[in-house]
Amino acid sequence: MSETIAFTRKIQPYQRITRVFVTAIFLISGTTKLIDIKEFANKISHFGMPNLMNNGLAWGISILEIILSILLIIGYKNKKTCYATIIFIGIVSIIAIVGKFIFGIENCGCFGSSELLRLDLMNTLIKNFLLITLIILMSFDIDINKEKLSQKLINAIIALLILGAFWYYENQQTHKSDVLENKSLSQYPHFSSENIKDSRNALIYIFDPICEHCKDLARKLIPFLDKNPQWKLNSITYKEDKQEEKIVIFREEVGFKYPINLIDIEKIKEITSRTPILLEVHNDTIKSIQTKTFDLTELKNQD
Repeated sequence: MSETIAFTRKIQPYQRITRVFVTAIFLISGTTKLIDIKEFANKISHFGMPNLMNNGLAWGISILEIILSILLIIGYKNKKTCYATIIFIGIVSIIAIVGKFIFGIENCGCFGSSELLRLDLMNTLIKNFLLITLIILMSFDIDINKEKLSQKLINAIIALLILGAFWYYENQQTHKSDVLENKSLSQYPHFSSENIKDSRNALIYIFDPICEHCKDLARKLIPFLDKNPQWKLNSITYKEDKQEEKIVIFREEVGFKYPINLIDIEKIKEITSRTPILLEVHNDTIKSIQTKTFDLTELKNQD
C-alpha cells in the first residue's frame, strides 16, 4: 500500500497534465458531434442501425462524452469514472473495427464532422490505446478530491482553452479554398475534366458520398443544371475502400446522374478539409467558392 502511495505521489504532476489533456479530447469529441448532430446521426446509420435509433444514439453519445469530460476534470468518484470511461472507449474501439471490416467505414466519426481530425481505423485504435493508458494513470490519483476548487477551475479553463484553440485552428484550415479565387484551373489539373475544359460556365462539386450536407447540395444542383444546360459540372470525391459502393447508394438516394471523378484525398486537402465545396469557374478561371451556404442564384452566367 505504501509503495502504491509513493508511486502516486511521484506521478502526481503528470496526472494533472493528463487530466486536462484527456478532458480536452473528450470535449472536442463531444462538441464536434453536437455542432453537426445530423451528420453524426448519418454516420451511425451506416453501421446498419435502425433509423429511429440514429438520432437518439447521436445525441446520447455526444452528451455522454461531454458529461465524462466534466466528471474527469473535477475528479468525481475518480476511479469509477475512469473505469467507466475506459469501458466506453473499449466499446467504441470494437464498433470502429466492426465498421471497418463489415460496413467498409473508414472514418467512424470519433470527432464528428471535423475533417482536421479525420482518423482511419489504425489511428483511431492508437488514439484509443493512448487514452486508456492515460486514464489508467489518472485512476491512481488519490488526492484529486482534496484538490482546491480554484485548481479544478483552472484545469477546466485550460481544457476549454485547448478546445477553443482547436476550433480556431480548424476554422483556419477548412478555409484554405479562399486562395483559389481568381486562379487558373490549369494550376489545379486534378480538379479539371474534359466536360468542363474551356467551358464558359462550369461548376466543380467536391463532396463525400455519405455526407448529408453533400446530398443536400446535390439535390439543389440537379434542378439547377436541368434548367441551365449552359452550365457544366465536374463532380469530385476522394478515393477510399468501397467508395464505389457508397457512390452507388449516393446516386440512388439523390438521383444523381452526372459523372463522378475519384482523386486522392490529399489533393482535395490542398484546398479544403471539409465537404461539400462548390467552385464557380468561367473560362478556366475560378471566380468564386461556396463552402457553407449554397445559393445557386448567386452564380453569374457568362454569355
